[in-house]
Amino acid sequence: MKKLIGLGVVLIGALVSAFYFLDAQSDKFPGVMVENSDVFDRVIVIPDETAPQVQTYLIFPHGEMHNPYAVGMAHYVEHLAYANMKDDSQQPLPAHSNAWTNPHTTGYWMAGPAENFPATLRRLITVSKPLQVSAEYALSERDIIQREYERRNSENYLAPFFNDMSRILHNDGPLSRSVIGQPDDIAMYRLDDTMALHARSHQLGQATLLVYGNISHAAVQSEMAALDRSKPMAAAPPRAPLDLGPVVPLFERKTENLDHQAQELMVFQQLVATTPCANFVECAAILSLTKNSVDTTEPGGIAGPLRFDNFLARSFDFYMYYAAPDRILVQFLAWPDVDVSVAELDQAFVAVWNDVTLSGIPVDTIESKRQHLLTDIDSILPKDRAGAEFSHVLELLSQNQPIFDLNTWRANLQKVSAQQVNSRLASLHNNGRIVIRNLTHKPQN
Repeated sequence: MKKLIGLGVVLIGALVSAFYFLDAQSDKFPGVMVENSDVFDRVIVIPDETAPQVQTYLIFPHGEMHNPYAVGMAHYVEHLAYANMKDDSQQPLPAHSNAWTNPHTTGYWMAGPAENFPATLRRLITVSKPLQVSAEYALSERDIIQREYERRNSENYLAPFFNDMSRILHNDGPLSRSVIGQPDDIAMYRLDDTMALHARSHQLGQATLLVYGNISHAAVQSEMAALDRSKPMAAAPPRAPLDLGPVVPLFERKTENLDHQAQELMVFQQLVATTPCANFVECAAILSLTKNSVDTTEPGGIAGPLRFDNFLARSFDFYMYYAAPDRILVQFLAWPDVDVSVAELDQAFVAVWNDVTLSGIPVDTIESKRQHLLTDIDSILPKDRAGAEFSHVLELLSQNQPIFDLNTWRANLQKVSAQQVNSRLASLHNNGRIVIRNLTHKPQN
């Protein structure tokens, strides 16, 4: 049995069932059940009798950051693997379906009535079979990705700026790779490389099967037992550690001209190296409370001095998250208020951020934001416990992070101390790689 970090896993009926229950019990909710499997890395079942259908996900822990070929090819592999789910009779898929690729994972999902689950499961696992597509079809899918690139970029004037910032922030490392690629990258996609990447990234033995909806864990177990094992399942090869490279200190600030129709914007990004967590949920709770204690109008937060007291930012977004187990990413996006330049907003934010990371946040503010987070959890769980757990687990899986239930999350939020919050902030002070872009209409000298 693989150890799930920070979960407090309880064994139920080990001699009868291979399922393990995360501590998410209530009178009506049976829990999040995690099972080892001889087909998948693990199977996670979240029963919900009130759900109108069953949602089934197959998630591989390989995304664009793991792709050694042309940039964006992981997304191209997803397109071709998805085509595997169409059988020779061209019968429609037994459920609504779609797929995704992000830097961390590739995932496929189908949703439909419970009676379709057996067919759904068998269709989903075909994405791992060797690609069997004609050169003509492969070229047509490549053209589709080219059109997808054009649509995404024509609708997002910020894409070129963010792509450039990502490349610099991550020092051209794996995390800087664009999921969609560039036209020159897309033109380089070759079927032999695509098949090689598919073979290494779509190993069932490394995948997680997530099942949520009006289905019991016994029904899932039954279908798992009925899978065709006439051909021995090949053991998943060990995954080589991915070298993200060191976080070399950098400070770079640039002003860029915008199209006259676009809104002026200031973007701040910071990447800081940190020690990988022995207990991910504890570290995630510290970072979540830190983020919320900064992004507030309460004393010590940035909203007062930047927006509500001094009217420098008309609005802003603030993010703080683990970009990888050993690095934290901070991002601040702000739109200047009337008669405020992006340069003035930039200088104000950097000054406020330096003060916050140096001086810390008052204990009363931290405690207030903790109570807000706990109240949010407590208000959701009585209404839709299973749905909330499902959304939470899916988000963790999609980012290739250790899973834990909402009870565990709540308990860890309660344990975070003000000292831990301010220590985390201190670790960000004048540290790591900082990239700033002031996007303006004004011509530059």
